Amino acid sequence: QDLAAATPGWRCFDPYDSPVPGQDKGKLCSAYGACPGCALAHLNLQDGYALARVLQLKVKIEQAQTQLPAARWLTAWAPRLQRLIEYWLPRFQDETVIREAAQWDLDDLPELE
Repeated sequence: QDLAAATPGWRCFDPYDSPVPGQDKGKLCSAYGACPGCALAHLNLQDGYALARVLQLKVKIEQAQTQLPAARWLTAWAPRLQRLIEYWLPRFQDETVIREAAQWDLDDLPELE
């Protein structure tokens, strides 16, 4: 499902050439949670699993606001949350996919840093 993307539910056009700061060219990207803002990331908009993972990441980012230092959350996670809300989530419009997403019983995502 995830096609070598660092974040569950996402796909990556080139996971060995990540533009995310701190990632090494030629090595598999490990920037968990960075996919919402990455130019190489994409989602299957017809897949309930992908939507379920996006929604799960949204909640995880929202929860991290109370757990991480404010400066870290604001610089790393607030822009990703904004991108999820304003760009990615509105792209899921198929009601069948939305219903399917609600049916997934997913393992928890790792904690955000």
